[in-house]
Amino acid sequence: MLEPEEEKEIIVPGVGVWLPGSSSTRDIGDAAAPFVKGEVIAPPSADGMVRIKIAGGEKTVPVAALCPACPDDRTSADNTALPFLSEATLLHNVRVRYEAKPQQMYTYTGAILIAVNPFRVVDGVYDDSTMEKYRGRPIGAESPHSFAIADRAYRLCVVDKLDQSVVVSGESGAGKTETNKHLMNYLTFRSKSETVGSDIGNVILQANPVLEAFGNAKTTRNNNSSRFGKFV
Repeated sequence: MLEPEEEKEIIVPGVGVWLPGSSSTRDIGDAAAPFVKGEVIAPPSADGMVRIKIAGGEKTVPVAALCPACPDDRTSADNTALPFLSEATLLHNVRVRYEAKPQQMYTYTGAILIAVNPFRVVDGVYDDSTMEKYRGRPIGAESPHSFAIADRAYRLCVVDKLDQSVVVSGESGAGKTETNKHLMNYLTFRSKSETVGSDIGNVILQANPVLEAFGNAKTTRNNNSSRFGKFV
């Protein structure tokens, strides 16, 4: 959302903006879209309203409800590198990356990793050669990946002697259980390469199916949904 002093500089005719999706805009655009892309038609009026051109028509909205769109629909592997960062531009960036070819399921927001579940088996993304690419590499040196998060935690723990926690959070069916498996696989791979704790890593990996047998269940959204919180 815009501060009053920003309006004169940003909200000018021809500039792209995002406005909140409503019943009227969703009838014109994507029914599932929380934000609708538009273009400023005229400068804001004295009462703070501005006319926006959207797909199939026009809409007049308060300037305060608008979010500037990134020029040229610019995208980034890290949301914090976008020229304008808001809920609308973040969602758009993640969506465009997810729909790209090749598909980009992961996007950073600083040191936070956003993952969009592809709901399919993805080959060549979690193998040993991919793990090797992230070994000892800082976040941002390679494309976004859960392995980068795991490697950072490993290095801070082993090298800097700092306790680490990785929180995997999301709604049912988001892919938390699978993401946790990928993190543990990487930590096992990493510890083997350093000949530290490899047996412990294998034991933890082998315990996953046992835990799932006791604490997972089929739901309307997920055939193998975790019904418990897990601290490893």
